Amino acid sequence: MNTHPFKENPDLYVFIPVLYITWSDTVLSQQETSALNTLIKKQTWLSDADKDVVFGLLNPATPPTPNQYQDWLS
Repeated sequence: MNTHPFKENPDLYVFIPVLYITWSDTVLSQQETSALNTLIKKQTWLSDADKDVVFGLLNPATPPTPNQYQDWLS
């Protein structure tokens, strides 16, 4: 999680538990994706770029790698 967006805005770390739990069954349903996207869009403290980072991590077409998932755990 030492990527540029997280270094730029450490507040993004608040999403790590959500990402971990969301991907715990390795599949994101349309309902999960929709609910999380709605939640993220409502976060006024996030810039559009920060929202894009989180949206990207919740993209069912690009699930996290095993290493990325382990990073979230630790």
